[in-house]
Amino acid sequence: MQLADAEEVAAAVAAAFNVGQMGLPEPIPTATLPRRGLLYLTEVDLTEIQFEAISCGAKRLGDDWLYLSYAERSAPLVAPRLPPLSPLSLEDFRLDAHDYPAYLECAPDAGLDHVLVSPRAVWGVYVDNMGIAVVAGDDDFIDAVYASLPPALDQAVQFTEDILSTNHQGLERWIAKLLEDVLGSQTAEQVLGEATG
Repeated sequence: MQLADAEEVAAAVAAAFNVGQMGLPEPIPTATLPRRGLLYLTEVDLTEIQFEAISCGAKRLGDDWLYLSYAERSAPLVAPRLPPLSPLSLEDFRLDAHDYPAYLECAPDAGLDHVLVSPRAVWGVYVDNMGIAVVAGDDDFIDAVYASLPPALDQAVQFTEDILSTNHQGLERWIAKLLEDVLGSQTAEQVLGEATG
């Protein structure tokens, strides 16, 4: 694990994920990453199996290392009433693609949204503290990620079922929009149909 150049990381993150109104990345991949999927998180961070699957995708595309950046690093500036963030969340890191302990070491206790991204911005993973990770890249990357994990559609359905089981109207709209933004309207309809059927 090494600290990484903030400008290089910011450029890679911005090339992989859309930037929102407050200048923070959103869990919506850019058009340059054509294929997308979702990982259902059982914890606030990636599990070792999920991290290893992402590492396999990275290696397939020739990346031996990756960047880790915290998407919520500016929260105290935007919302000063929030509790202070861990000092780690203000740094960007360069990690070996297979170094799961280093990933955990860089993860602050707060479970903040964070991004793993290729140094060349050819793939990216947005880890959202709502219990989902958005995975984006080309066919080779996505195929490698899901080779050792349950299919993306199954994970999206399971996550959607859990969100809808809360019966919270705001979350229903949020999940429908997230699915459409990430997976496209046809797949989003399929996921919602299976989750509610």
